[in-house]
Amino acid sequence: MAFAGISGMVAAMRPTSPKSSHSERLQEAQHLQMLEGNPLTEAELAMFEMFEREGWSHERRRAYIRGAFGGVVGKRLTYRNSPGASA
Repeated sequence: MAFAGISGMVAAMRPTSPKSSHSERLQEAQHLQMLEGNPLTEAELAMFEMFEREGWSHERRRAYIRGAFGGVVGKRLTYRNSPGASA
């Protein structure tokens, strides 16, 4: 799971219109993750389905994900050979 991308998943799951269903939003989010070369695992898919099934708020979802990954979610990761990385 790309830690920086999972916060985007939560945002992507927000309804963009009253007509968009949960399954449509989840499919769109899955497609975006696949385009980024980071498709959802079965466990991640089950997690997002649980959020919807149990009616979790977006704030609660974010807190759960951040807690599960030790606060790494949403932080910019810098790799040794990337521009701006310290030697």
